[in-house]
Amino acid sequence: MSNHRGKLGARQLGKIKVGGIDYQVTYKARTAYGEWSPSITATQTYKYTVALKTGRTRNDRVSTANTDFNWAPRWKATAALGWKLGPYLVDVGGRYLGRYRDYSPLVNGTYQQLGSSGFWMPAPVLISGSCFLQARAGARALMRKLEARMS
Repeated sequence: MSNHRGKLGARQLGKIKVGGIDYQVTYKARTAYGEWSPSITATQTYKYTVALKTGRTRNDRVSTANTDFNWAPRWKATAALGWKLGPYLVDVGGRYLGRYRDYSPLVNGTYQQLGSSGFWMPAPVLISGSCFLQARAGARALMRKLEARMS
């Protein structure tokens, strides 16, 4: 809920209520063949209600796409596997987007159900060698210095 005070007085712009659970499992294993880092993350949205104007009925937006972009699928997840050996790095992952109702109805008035429907969509693959890794390490070192100064 937002309250803004100005020349017009107090105004309430509406409410958005969101509830869900984030899950994350990560692991690192060092072997003779490099460092392996599998991970799985998921979000379960169980509540997403929107009333953008005062006095309007709240709409349930879980798994219902809307053109104002105030919605979320009930489930979304990512699985990834990283491998690092010396200056070389490979990250591969996939994404899952749970089923949701499309933005607009079809000609016959029904809505299409979109989403992954049980299969994984490929995520970007990152492959890098020593030049990229050195630049990346330099940026990480700079960030650590900035964090140390801020704390």
